[in-house]
Amino acid sequence: MTTGQTSAAAAKQRQPGCCRPTTSLLAAATDVRDGLVVGLLFTGALRVSELCAADDADRHHEGRPTWLVITRKGGAQVRVPLETTVAELLDLYVAIRPPWTGRGPAPLIVDTTGNRIDRYDVTRLLRRLAMAASIPRPETVTPHSLRATAITDQKRRGLNAEDIQELSGHADIRDAWAWGSVSLRLTLFWAVAFQ
Repeated sequence: MTTGQTSAAAAKQRQPGCCRPTTSLLAAATDVRDGLVVGLLFTGALRVSELCAADDADRHHEGRPTWLVITRKGGAQVRVPLETTVAELLDLYVAIRPPWTGRGPAPLIVDTTGNRIDRYDVTRLLRRLAMAASIPRPETVTPHSLRATAITDQKRRGLNAEDIQELSGHADIRDAWAWGSVSLRLTLFWAVAFQ
């Protein structure tokens, strides 16, 4: 790394095209919650509804890994292993998050007013980070963009169809495999934009 080159810039050079926007979003995150949201959506390939519905009681420590129990479409609950860095961000976030005073179970992630985060909060957060990261057309960045990028990244790394189906939570393996191919268009757009 040359003098003056940041570690984020060096990481960007090493990243395949599909991951550069994600790296840029993470670099633009100025607080733990923002980085955690990006990390959970990308590393877990979560649907935004799964992230928003997660409660504090859904996280389980078994040393490392830490698991997050999420409710998929159709109501099935699955355990998603959290990457170590994401688990550490989650631990830090929970330690600094305002205490839950609302009714019902404590949400895993709250908005700036202390309420459960919703899909609109997540979309605004991602677009704010995309703008700060100078990602082209930040208004098009959505939680689904990160999910598509995550699945495409795993497909490019050689993950087989069954594992992609499990990661994505699709009932039909054909949906998981075809969906990854469709998301390749988004990945190619981001790769060209970051050349």
